[in-house]
This record gives sequence, C-alpha cells and structure tokens, in this order.
Amino acid sequence: MKLAAELSHYALYALMIGMPLLGWAMLSASAYPVELYGGIYLPAILPQSDSLRTLLWNAHFYLAFAFFALILMHVAAALFHALVRHDGVFEAMAPVPIRDDGTRVEYTAAE
Repeated sequence: MKLAAELSHYALYALMIGMPLLGWAMLSASAYPVELYGGIYLPAILPQSDSLRTLLWNAHFYLAFAFFALILMHVAAALFHALVRHDGVFEAMAPVPIRDDGTRVEYTAAE
C-alpha cells in the first residue's frame, strides 16, 4: 500500500503539471493564443502543425481520463482507510486540526 500511495502521488503531481503543459502545447500547435489575466499572452511553445495538434489533443484527452480515474482511486483509498481499516491514515490526510494530545479540534455552529 505504501508503494501504491507513493506512486499515485507521483502520478498525480506529474499529471497536475503535465496536463496544462500539454494543453498549452496543443493550443500552440493550433496557432491559438493562450491569454492569461489582464491581456498577458503566453508565447507559442510549438510550431503550428495539424498532425502535432491531433497527437497532443489525443494525449490530453486520454490523460484527462487517467487523471480522473486516479483521483477517484485516491478518494476511494482514503475512504477505505477511514471506514474499513481505521488505521489513522485518513486522519493524517484530513484537513482537521489535531491538538497536541492527539484529539481532533471539534467545531460548533457558534464558532
């Protein structure tokens, strides 16, 4: 499980970085300008090419499904640790503050 968790984290980070770069490359190959906020444009990183654009679009399309599947598997693994194993892994991942004595900080409606 440790190896699967480590590899899935590497894959998540690789896809979080790679997918926008693939999209940028795909738009560059399409000669489509990429505008950021305030009228700032990103430069083209690839020459215009219909065949390259098709290849990049296919890669972007299939990697998006792989990314979504990886996110679903990550959520399923977190729920497995929380609901089945009760081994503390979910508590380490959950964004809930823990006191020094190991107890969770409980919030009420008044806070």
